[in-house]
Amino acid sequence: MKSIRFWRMEVQQLTLTERMFFRDAISTLMAWELLNEEFRELDLIKKVLESEIRIVDPESLANRHKKKKAIFTS
Repeated sequence: MKSIRFWRMEVQQLTLTERMFFRDAISTLMAWELLNEEFRELDLIKKVLESEIRIVDPESLANRHKKKKAIFTS
């Protein structure tokens, strides 16, 4: 298994479009249980891709919004 540093360097060389394409492709591959178990490194690569294209999950975005709203209403 390659290190996270290796994958970050590789991902940084991709364009935004390529990053999004590979993230979607990995998501599709990981939906297949056999591939998910066989290639655990795909999950790491997907997370690196998402961090580079700054994908934020809806739950953390909602939490951030609540915190900002609480600050302004106080």
